[in-house]
Amino acid sequence: MNLRIPAVALLALATSCLLRGQSPACEAWNDQTTTVSGAISGYGFAGPNTVAWQFTPASALVAQGARIFTNNNNVQGFQRLEVWSNDPATNLPQSRIAGGTWKIAQSPTATWQGANFDTIAVLTPGTQYWLVWNEPGFCRIPTEPGGITLPYARLSGATWIPGTASALKLRLQCSLLDSANVVPNGAPCTVAGSGLGTILCNQDPTVGNASFAIDATGFASSALAVLVLGSNPAFVSVPLPGFPAGCQQHTDAVVVQTGATGAGNVRATAAANHVSFPLPIPANASLAGLVLGAQVACADANAQAPIPFVASNGLRLTLL
Repeated sequence: MNLRIPAVALLALATSCLLRGQSPACEAWNDQTTTVSGAISGYGFAGPNTVAWQFTPASALVAQGARIFTNNNNVQGFQRLEVWSNDPATNLPQSRIAGGTWKIAQSPTATWQGANFDTIAVLTPGTQYWLVWNEPGFCRIPTEPGGITLPYARLSGATWIPGTASALKLRLQCSLLDSANVVPNGAPCTVAGSGLGTILCNQDPTVGNASFAIDATGFASSALAVLVLGSNPAFVSVPLPGFPAGCQQHTDAVVVQTGATGAGNVRATAAANHVSFPLPIPANASLAGLVLGAQVACADANAQAPIPFVASNGLRLTLL
């Protein structure tokens, strides 16, 4: 079947932000219910908020992403999750290991949302780590009243300050983020110094969803980015000639949209290492069941190749 959605409609895809059929977390805390705190984070004039919860894996993990249970219905912007090591001298966050950013899809309802990591985080059992949450303010605090508490800290200036333990609702994922209707295919390629660029979405691709979007995170900042959409659900990944070794094309190309990664913080109009592509899905019932392929390529100054771009994994989206 050939894609016949007009490009103008695709470029002009719900705030429901529902993620159904997600792959099980490889380790999680307080994720068995949808019970969440009613508290909302403050909006400070000094800038975004950065807080952290300490966790200790029970088994060896190769974490590729994370989700928390949150929402924001008040401000536009981004959220970022990172894994940090623990400083044994202070028992506070020490240094960043991996992380990823996503654009807030404003919603009155809290859901599981998050991002893929820009580096695979190899976590050792019995070792203390920190999940660091960076957010613009007015976000739902992702904790469960009466849940299993984890040590907590907040960043003030450049100093971490311990606080009262609380029950973070966290899922660590040992595969790229997915749902029943958004399935990753293929792998991203990397260039030294660029990180691991991936694509994801925190919403279901529902027909009539005017606010659907695809996130790409982990790429170089302030760089040209290209989203490719295809219509062949059986497309087999092939090498990308001229790209760095290991880069593959994971979808056929029917519609192309250009954008640029940002360089700002989570309150900026474009966040560092991240680009979001709005893809409103027309309210046309005949589109239900259509499968779209998606992939992002981004310019990378470190790419020693005729075409200095790196490519993400692919996504296959089934419209509902």
